Amino acid sequence: MSSNSTDLIYLLVSFIPMIMVLLMYAFIFIFLIVYIIVIIAMTTIVLISQWKIFEKAGRQGWEGIIPFYNNYVMAELFTANSMLWFVLSLIPYANIVAIIILTIGMLKAFGKEAGFIVFTIFFPFIGLPMLAFGKNTKYVGYKFGENN
Repeated sequence: MSSNSTDLIYLLVSFIPMIMVLLMYAFIFIFLIVYIIVIIAMTTIVLISQWKIFEKAGRQGWEGIIPFYNNYVMAELFTANSMLWFVLSLIPYANIVAIIILTIGMLKAFGKEAGFIVFTIFFPFIGLPMLAFGKNTKYVGYKFGENN
């Protein structure tokens, strides 16, 4: 082998780590773009569903998409201790429990059973559209004190 071909091989081999790093950054970039698109799509689905759910409950649709205010309206409509659950929804970490309680109350107000409630808590981007756009879903109202 001549020295020119050896130099060319050395030059090509020296670029492999740099190419691998560039490929890694390209993969990370593509992954983040897809992740952001999926998050935006899921958020849009949940917001549209909230709008329709609030309309089915006899409220204005926009009340379902305003941050904090929608928790206040949900607490009024779907729980017995509305101010307690609304205030808890504003406190970090306690808000997880409060949102779950508000969601359970909302689903019970639409006559949903335990299986659908658990499904919606774990997969709200699927359960809420089912509730919002289901033809057989009717608002029956929240009955305070019954199986709460």
